[in-house]
Amino acid sequence: MDKVLERHHDVWCVIGYLVNKYQTIRSDLSNETKLVDFGALFDIQ
Repeated sequence: MDKVLERHHDVWCVIGYLVNKYQTIRSDLSNETKLVDFGALFDIQ
């Protein structure tokens, strides 16, 4: 069971990271009206 919970934790970390990044990009877009490179959008550092 611990392994399953660990996997879930990792998944939620990734989802949280992506949501965070998405919100950051959205606020950047609302602040500036410049086009965003889609490669940069999906680039995970």
